[in-house]
Amino acid sequence: MQAHPNSSDYFVQTCDSLTLRDDNLQTYNSVVSAIPNPVSDKLKIKIKRSDRMASSCTVVIYDMKGRMWIPDSVLVGENEVVINLNSLYPGMCIVNILYDSKVYRKLICKSE
Repeated sequence: MQAHPNSSDYFVQTCDSLTLRDDNLQTYNSVVSAIPNPVSDKLKIKIKRSDRMASSCTVVIYDMKGRMWIPDSVLVGENEVVINLNSLYPGMCIVNILYDSKVYRKLICKSE
């Protein structure tokens, strides 16, 4: 806050943006990736594993109306999971991946 030199009025300068940096956030988000995005039929979830991590994961998908969709066909590879999304309606979805006692979230766009 600062006073105007010729009056008793004050003006306040505001900032409408804020940037935070968290090095741990970058590491956390780089463990799981979901490609391609947008996706039409098969979504690949790639997991960067270390020997101490779990060997399986659980995937649950939510649409923007909050409806839960649990994939019935999940193919598990060495470090990736392939999910068939043919029966999922087009639109934005949140993919929740439970892996190594943590929940990773990815926002995807399901196209036709």
